[in-house]
Amino acid sequence: MMRRRARGVYTANDMPRHPLSKRMAQAAIAALLAAIEIYNKPTVEYREQTFAVLIVNAWEVLLKARILQENGNKIGSILERQSKGNRIVRDGITGGKSTISLQRALNETALTRNARKNIEELVNVRNEAVHIGLIDDINLQEAIMEFGAASVKNFTELADQWFGEVVRVPYLLPVGFLTEAQLATSPKSTKQKDLLNRLIQVSSSADTEGDIHSVSLRVEVNITPKMTGGVSINPTNDPSALELKITTDEMIKLFPKTHSQIRILCQERYIDFKANHKFNDLMKSIKTNAKCAFLRPYDPTNPKGSGKYFYNWDEVSKIFDGYYRKVTP
Repeated sequence: MMRRRARGVYTANDMPRHPLSKRMAQAAIAALLAAIEIYNKPTVEYREQTFAVLIVNAWEVLLKARILQENGNKIGSILERQSKGNRIVRDGITGGKSTISLQRALNETALTRNARKNIEELVNVRNEAVHIGLIDDINLQEAIMEFGAASVKNFTELADQWFGEVVRVPYLLPVGFLTEAQLATSPKSTKQKDLLNRLIQVSSSADTEGDIHSVSLRVEVNITPKMTGGVSINPTNDPSALELKITTDEMIKLFPKTHSQIRILCQERYIDFKANHKFNDLMKSIKTNAKCAFLRPYDPTNPKGSGKYFYNWDEVSKIFDGYYRKVTP
């Protein structure tokens, strides 16, 4: 006897799945994020090599996803076939169907010249990493970072353009400060020297005006003899701002005041203050200001649920000073 499923109850098999091209694009993004995470860890000694392998893999999957998308998600559009006839090539070890090479994916995808050259040169870096394993020249490491930074930029733009996937990723971070003496060191092997010279030549021949994508992006680190001042960090709702993760306890230290405490502070600070509709309306607007208020959810696993607001009095008072008269000292 078949049992009728309760209304409103669904299993995983009932949920609509994204087309294969979309899922492959999301996998490519995961590979990109892994590449960036590895690169930005200064203690990882094999980071340039690992970054090159992962970002080339990310590009290969993204390009194949694009080909699938343009061919109605027909898997045959990315399968490798024998040069004579239409027979599908199978892997010699697993026996599974082989997909097209990255080079063919590049040939079949509409890319700007700069985007294509960037990928091709990172493939050369990947090959050096896979077959030799040594990328220990500091000039070559710097060049790889510049090509990698451009590649991340190009990738995120195309992922959004092709698949509507908005990818917010951190920058590739330079590790340490490079002095002039370090940068003047010569490559440690002929192969690294040749690869470096090629990257420099390709970068210098890039189209810097008519192409929306980049072959490489210059990364500069300025060193001053004396450190003066510091960096200001403020909460913001700007989605393009660099992300800084802070724990809930740390946020409470930044926003220590409750609603009741704000009301008491207002009574002490202003002559004409009253806890009326004016105050309530101001507090509603304060809650939307990331510099003034922080919402701590009652359920940390559900950040969209209800919670309690905490406030930064220094920031709140700056706004309230425009609506109330301060007590004369």
